[in-house]
Amino acid sequence: MDPSIVSLRQQFLMKVISAAVQAQFQSQITVKTEEAKLEVEQEPMDWPKLAVELAPQLQVNEDTLQRHYVCELYNYGFDNIAEEATLQVVDKEVLASQLLVLTGQRLAHALLHTQTKEGMELLARLPPTLCTWIKAMDPRDLQNTDVPIPTTAKLVDKVVELMPENHGQYSLALNLIEAVDAMSAL
Repeated sequence: MDPSIVSLRQQFLMKVISAAVQAQFQSQITVKTEEAKLEVEQEPMDWPKLAVELAPQLQVNEDTLQRHYVCELYNYGFDNIAEEATLQVVDKEVLASQLLVLTGQRLAHALLHTQTKEGMELLARLPPTLCTWIKAMDPRDLQNTDVPIPTTAKLVDKVVELMPENHGQYSLALNLIEAVDAMSAL
């Protein structure tokens, strides 16, 4: 099979997964803002599951799609669902690296874009490598910036749990534990 065709198929399935998570997020916002919730007569289609099921027939790596799904769930703040979906991921080390970036984006938003005095003082007390790393994160890719710090702290714990101790970013992940603990105390 031509690798460019497989790549296009993978991109398509990833877009299906992203759109499904986005629709779930949008419907949650709609339900919160509407006074009367309309009853749905049939179960909604589980597009992420269908995309992963189609992957072998399209010669696309299922684990890549599953990791993308988990990252999208965390990106939209569906941390509880993402934790369950993490169980389906085979390459946990790659997932841990991807989630580490997402965690950094959440912290960058919380510390740099809210610009509170306490947040700036905390940033100054962090180890220089961690501070530089957080400043390099771009939180504009986050779809939900209203994730509470304790929820992000659970994500940091999950990253440390998934990442092997000999991983190059393990010490960074450990430093993040201290950072979110300090942020929780603010």
